[in-house]
Amino acid sequence: MVALLLGVGLTGVGGMFTAGLISNRKAAHITAAANRASKEIERLRNAGFTGAVVDYERFPYPDYYIVDSDTVYFDVDELPQASGHIYLDLDPEAKVIDPNTGLQVDNLKQARIVITWGGAKSVRGSYTVTTLLANRP
Repeated sequence: MVALLLGVGLTGVGGMFTAGLISNRKAAHITAAANRASKEIERLRNAGFTGAVVDYERFPYPDYYIVDSDTVYFDVDELPQASGHIYLDLDPEAKVIDPNTGLQVDNLKQARIVITWGGAKSVRGSYTVTTLLANRP
């Protein structure tokens, strides 16, 4: 009888231990993804509205791969089977009148960083962060 109770108790503790390990791994992956996404957002913010463009000067090969005129791909070495994408889009409704020329100019860009990683089903995931870059004429 005691052996049965001890066996059931140890099984429960083993299950909690496994759940704790999985949670710890997920947290480590999310933290690594958040750190890398933060780094990319800061690069774009430092470049400003006019500097946040997809070109080889801002996103040099082999660290980055330009997919098209508004998308960049990069590897995330800190995570298993991971990759990231940077999406830069103009907001078509955010226009302002330039006080110097009187012309309408684009005023807002949206930068979205998406990082995805693989692994076992219980630890794979993705992390997305978005920021806006304003044009100050």
